[in-house]
Amino acid sequence: MIWSTFKEGFKDFKSRMTCVNSVIEVLKNEEVRMIGICGMGGVGKTTMVKEIIKRLAGLKVFDNVVMAVVSQSPSIQKIQLEIAEELGFKYDENTESGRARRLYGRLMEINKILIVLDDVWTELDFEAIGLPYGPHKGCKVLLTSRNLEVCNAMGSQEIFTIPVLTPEESWELFREIIGKPLDYPDLAKRVTNECAGLPIAILTVAKALENKRKYEWDDALKQLQSSALGSISSMNDKVYSSIQWSYDRLESDEEKSCLLLCCLFPEDYDIPIEYLVRYGWGRGYFSNADSVEEARNRVHSLIDKLQRRFLLLDGKSEEHTKMHDIVRDVAIQMASRDPHRFLIRCDAEKTGWPKIYDHYTTISLIPINIDEIPVGLECPKLELLHLEGERYSENSMDIMCKGMKELKVLALVDMGGISALPRSLGLLKSLRTLSLNGCYDLTDISDAIGRLENLEILSFRKCSRILELPKEIGLLKHLRLLDITDCNRLEKIPHGLLSSLSSLEELYMENSFRKWEQSATESEDKRMASLVEPGNNKIPHIQQNSWRAFWRSIKYWLLCIRK
Repeated sequence: MIWSTFKEGFKDFKSRMTCVNSVIEVLKNEEVRMIGICGMGGVGKTTMVKEIIKRLAGLKVFDNVVMAVVSQSPSIQKIQLEIAEELGFKYDENTESGRARRLYGRLMEINKILIVLDDVWTELDFEAIGLPYGPHKGCKVLLTSRNLEVCNAMGSQEIFTIPVLTPEESWELFREIIGKPLDYPDLAKRVTNECAGLPIAILTVAKALENKRKYEWDDALKQLQSSALGSISSMNDKVYSSIQWSYDRLESDEEKSCLLLCCLFPEDYDIPIEYLVRYGWGRGYFSNADSVEEARNRVHSLIDKLQRRFLLLDGKSEEHTKMHDIVRDVAIQMASRDPHRFLIRCDAEKTGWPKIYDHYTTISLIPINIDEIPVGLECPKLELLHLEGERYSENSMDIMCKGMKELKVLALVDMGGISALPRSLGLLKSLRTLSLNGCYDLTDISDAIGRLENLEILSFRKCSRILELPKEIGLLKHLRLLDITDCNRLEKIPHGLLSSLSSLEELYMENSFRKWEQSATESEDKRMASLVEPGNNKIPHIQQNSWRAFWRSIKYWLLCIRK
């Protein structure tokens, strides 16, 4: 099937095979230790190096081949972790330099190794990463970049430039993606020519035109011919216009919203689909979904559709998805405009609070450094705020809550510095999703939580210092999902709390909670048992065990839900 063919990513066109074979021959040359592959965004550099890696495995040229994605904002830690994962080891070291020494030593043990560095934008410090390129004569580096000067600056001894597809190759690829005889071959050829020989443009346009009528093909040709946006430096106008056109032709607002949510995360990020479910639910994207489970099924269906359109890629598991960096760049541009007004900054350097902020509906800042939030902050249109990384002061959170009264989704991820939720959190009357995953200093969550009267999704995943769930959570009559996974110090859940959550559908408690409160009464046991007894769908996502048995007697247990 054509989808599985292009999911693997490589088509053995002559223009590609010439380059693949040449690179492999050069890699066999002991005198050449660094090779660069360059070409414009969307031309297929990553696809080509993956094919090269696959062919090298059969030739046994190297003992090991590892690959790391560098991206526009390189993170040394991320590169170190990716290489270690491919080599099958984990770091005990917590510092960048410590990991570099460990990685250096591990790589020196391998006689012949190829390190593939994909999507390099600037010169890298191999010593800081821990790559023994100089001393280790059996270590070779293959890098890809959009910039020939970067390949030269890195010391590439051989550089290969990937050309665009020839007109004949473009036409063959287009026809194979459509997968059946074309009703309008001349028109289809003209559309193909507008994709300028760039595989990513051909893939997205062809899938969007599958099973369309002639007037839609005519309109597509006109739109592609008239688009010369040039909005992103280093990106071919045809790539931009083809991806934007494919986005505009998505069948539903839900598909578009799902794709734009994927922009909130950094480049080359494995996006947890569950985040899309919870954020999308909070934003009200799934108006016809009567339950979180229905919304989850909808999101997985949307992800499948977007992957079939080549606007999203497979992630590391079925629970993750990824965005091609070119698609992400275009989507961020579209998301920044009316009516969406997203602000997305996911740089390796610390990101400060924007100087102008009152018109945004969605803000994602990773990593964030906002010790000095503007006094009197007002974001009257903001509905979703995603902040990740670094320390964060409680005073900043207090100011923030007072100025974001329309907020529907608040996600603070892997943040330190917050030991207690401020009372001003209770001002967020429109809040539907509150996600505090990995807020490792958080201990006191009682003060304002009960005043979030419209809250439907609440997550304290990996909040490892929480000792007790406050009884105020029981006031959340609209709460549908509670996630306390990996709250491994949690010792007390007051009796009556869970059974009072009359709308609860999903409960996640893996690696959490060691001791039920001993004062539970017989009547309480009965009420809790009624929630999970066979045939009762009150909480469909909780393991159907004998509730009363572990409620009374088990000192430590592990409840695994939706693995």
